[in-house]
Amino acid sequence: MNRSSQLAAEPNTFVDNLVLYRGLWLPVEVKLNIYTTSNLEDQLEQYMHVDKIEHEGMTFGQDMLWLDRVLVVDTEGLYLYTGGTMHYLLLWDDFKSEQDMLDALDARLDAICAW
Repeated sequence: MNRSSQLAAEPNTFVDNLVLYRGLWLPVEVKLNIYTTSNLEDQLEQYMHVDKIEHEGMTFGQDMLWLDRVLVVDTEGLYLYTGGTMHYLLLWDDFKSEQDMLDALDARLDAICAW
């Protein structure tokens, strides 16, 4: 995992959702459609390289977070944002079962988060 020595000026960021992935919390941003959301990159950048994130009354410090990745969900699919780049993970319509989707997601997240 790439940890930046440069931290955002604002130490606390509030996030709607977090998911535990490989022992660290990954911020999750949910949108109706990523292609029609204005200022999406600015919204995602607020979760990158912060001192801590607050969620549902709990505080998650740097040692508990993926600092340079945000999982993005919309009605079409799932994406991973990594500092200026939106990576396609999967489209919901590509899968016939929930297990197929989970297996594919796990493999794709492993590949991208290994960078």
